[in-house]
Amino acid sequence: MYKTGEFEESKVKVVLLYGPPGVGKTESVKLLARYGGVKLTRIQMSMMQTMDGADFIFGTDHSKVGLTQSLLLRDSNLILFDEFDKVNKYFYNAFYQMFDEALFEDKNYQVNLAGATIFLTTNFSSRRQIIENIGEPLFSRLFDIVEYKNLSVNDLEQLIDVSIDEEIKNISKEDRVFIDIDSVKNVFKGKDLQFLSPRLLKNNIRSTLTKIIISKKFLN
Repeated sequence: MYKTGEFEESKVKVVLLYGPPGVGKTESVKLLARYGGVKLTRIQMSMMQTMDGADFIFGTDHSKVGLTQSLLLRDSNLILFDEFDKVNKYFYNAFYQMFDEALFEDKNYQVNLAGATIFLTTNFSSRRQIIENIGEPLFSRLFDIVEYKNLSVNDLEQLIDVSIDEEIKNISKEDRVFIDIDSVKNVFKGKDLQFLSPRLLKNNIRSTLTKIIISKKFLN
């Protein structure tokens, strides 16, 4: 983000985040929005694989909301194209002018994105795979590329500690007495952490705590 501040305001800054799923790419962008005090404009690109997706990107009649209207109505210059790798690759040419000249237009509207920072989250595993899928012309228009890697065992153990502590705060004091926090943490840390999905961790913790409370409060 510091680097984007050195970029001319007439341009758009496009930053591609790549790496395995569930390691925090989307959450990183949400965090930037939260700390920046702005509302993030998030476009879910995994839906752009059909003719409906083509209509959304390239525009159709005025009664249907498309990408251009969504960008015109944005609340800030922080934009996220989530799961950009899931787009039908034939649609990527629609983004050339946006990434190059900060302009985007469809059959009905035009939007100026000068000064905006656009994040693209993807599950690509390498720069070569990025180029092979989005093409060299689009790749050359990227402002920066950031690689995300799988979390280490130490990272996952810290995530377990933080996640359990956060979930405990949401439990009433009355029910909190049924939970041995250290035991719960040790149960999760005793699992094969290499196959533990950070995305599912929170739900698993919540489910485990709920089962403990129900068992000790109602079944004993």
